[in-house]
Amino acid sequence: PTAPAAPTSRWFSIKQTPTKTFAHVLKSHMQNNFYLVVEESLVQMRLFVFASHNLRSYITNVEVATKATGLLRLYGNKGGITVKIHVLDTVIAFVNCHLSAHSHNTQRRREDLMDIMHGARIGKRLIDVTAQCTHVFLFGDMNYRLDPGYVAGTSPEKVAQSSEQHKSKLKLVLDTIQNKDFLSLKAHDQLAIEMEKQNLLPQFQDGLWAHPHPPTFKVNRTPELAYNPQRVPSFCDRILWWSLPAVRNHVKQLQLHSVDSAGSSDHKPVQASFVIKLEPPCKPLIHRFNPKIAVYDLGVQHNVDPKTVDGGLTVTVSSIPVHLVREGVANSYDPINGLWAFESLMVHPLRKREEIGSVHLIFCIFATHLRKKSFLGSVAVDLSKLVKEDEIHIDQHLMMDGTLVASQLKCTLSVSDIPIDGYRDVRNFSIYNAPTWISQRMSKHRASIFGSPRTNPTPSHTGAFETTQPTITGTTQPLK
Repeated sequence: PTAPAAPTSRWFSIKQTPTKTFAHVLKSHMQNNFYLVVEESLVQMRLFVFASHNLRSYITNVEVATKATGLLRLYGNKGGITVKIHVLDTVIAFVNCHLSAHSHNTQRRREDLMDIMHGARIGKRLIDVTAQCTHVFLFGDMNYRLDPGYVAGTSPEKVAQSSEQHKSKLKLVLDTIQNKDFLSLKAHDQLAIEMEKQNLLPQFQDGLWAHPHPPTFKVNRTPELAYNPQRVPSFCDRILWWSLPAVRNHVKQLQLHSVDSAGSSDHKPVQASFVIKLEPPCKPLIHRFNPKIAVYDLGVQHNVDPKTVDGGLTVTVSSIPVHLVREGVANSYDPINGLWAFESLMVHPLRKREEIGSVHLIFCIFATHLRKKSFLGSVAVDLSKLVKEDEIHIDQHLMMDGTLVASQLKCTLSVSDIPIDGYRDVRNFSIYNAPTWISQRMSKHRASIFGSPRTNPTPSHTGAFETTQPTITGTTQPLK
């Protein structure tokens, strides 16, 4: 019998073009200066992370997750891809997203973003990406439109606009583009309006208005910039970023522009470059400040139905950089005053008190129902005020899945220095909490400086570390 003809559908042709081929094309343009850290796909979405060879030994803990938000919330024509990497003590996440289309779907796009943040989780699966990272980059076809007359928090009805209404909006936007007055379009941008009212992505930054460029949708598939009159031109393709409070000035956007010469899509791609100041790794030798942080008067105001929290609430605290504070859990609860209490939190020894300003405590709130724990939100606490003050008071709203929630966390933090007399047992302290690459490096120093290693110290019930005088072989002077 005659062999059947090969399928001619475009889906077949896509399958015949594997992702690896595209990765090779990208790499061929980098002249071997970069290597591929990780790649991931979700239907037709792609996310590639390349890094300079100079950073290869510093990039660790690469994790990937995906979340589909398309048809029935199962198909990946819409959704997101998340990649998290550690570069020294800086934790960076990249979130590529494709949200629901059409001007009236603002509420659906908000739900898409929350689903991506909730579903595409990495690291600690119970908490979202902003509770685990120093910086988060969110980008892709976000599909937010220019809609003159749009009001924050509303969802325009799905009705066919009259030709006069469409022509009026189209003319207003096209005339503004013709005059290159891109900044005035911010007043009509759905995403900018929602972010300004903090209805969406609080504390995220959008560099579009500092580096304005023409709208990137909907264009004709030509190498020139020509808009399709069927849609009002819009800034659908965006690059946003978020940082922990004390390090927001560590990310600087150098440029952002659209590539008008690309003509293979009804979108023009956008390109951005940033400079990121990395957190220096913890240096384990010769520390002069041994901080202990006390957390007290910790309370959570929430609007959770008590019937759905039969197992009560749990509060945990960790740190970024991740190895500076051992994760703690509230170990006592006062039902009368509604307050939790923590044991003292021991911070990895620092060279000077000013370094505590780069540490963030991450408080995560969980509810337990039918023995299942669910995440209610998190608060990132900047410790920079503890550089000059011994006590600070915290009162912040919780953040969950890219939005602020009604719940609040209140507490008081105090810091004190723990003196260690005589020899400072640095080798044990650094090995106990330091990341692997620091531990390996310290192993070389222990034999040459301290002689044979001892066992790691154990934390006492107060959270402080118990150390003893080290046995020194050879002759040496006490460490100052």
